[in-house]
Amino acid sequence: GLALPAIEACCADLVSRHPERPWLALTVHAANAVALRLYRRAGFVADDGHLAGGGGGPLLLMRRALGVGQCRP
Repeated sequence: GLALPAIEACCADLVSRHPERPWLALTVHAANAVALRLYRRAGFVADDGHLAGGGGGPLLLMRRALGVGQCRP
């Protein structure tokens, strides 16, 4: 139950220290359903396509807008 609040705190901190940054991006293993669900709940959206993930398999690139109202305090 701490992952979503931790992501929200990270986003809020990023907005306060770097307000000029419009996005936060991350990569996640394409088969990690638990992480994908969490990141989607946190407002991340997967870009189209997959990235090479080496021996672990394909990765998805996800990003989230960091504008006003995007990160809850």
